[in-house]
Amino acid sequence: MARTELTVQDVDRSGLNATYTSGDSTNDHSFENLTEDIVLHIKNAGTGACVVTVDIPITPDGQAVTDKSVTVPAAGERFFGPFPKAVYNQEDAGNSIDEAVLVDLDQDDNVTLAAIRVEKA
Repeated sequence: MARTELTVQDVDRSGLNATYTSGDSTNDHSFENLTEDIVLHIKNAGTGACVVTVDIPITPDGQAVTDKSVTVPAAGERFFGPFPKAVYNQEDAGNSIDEAVLVDLDQDDNVTLAAIRVEKA
């Protein structure tokens, strides 16, 4: 099954009332990363911590790189990013995204996410 795609939302001086996507720890998530100025906002209204892991697909000199993770505590929030294309981008064939960032959750109980890009003036 395809990953749950996060729609990238733009924030500018007019403001943004972000739309959040429910966490999906079974299929996980992805978003298109064309501009390298996107951050994830993760809200965890659950009673346990949630580990959010972003896949790093590069292998410099044949050496795997450890994926980047952040822990969102119970009843907490975290901003995570931005994601340089050369480090994080890869194909998400299930959603037909050539330049995607892949996001995994260890649990999704009351977890929501939004991918937010700051528009440049």
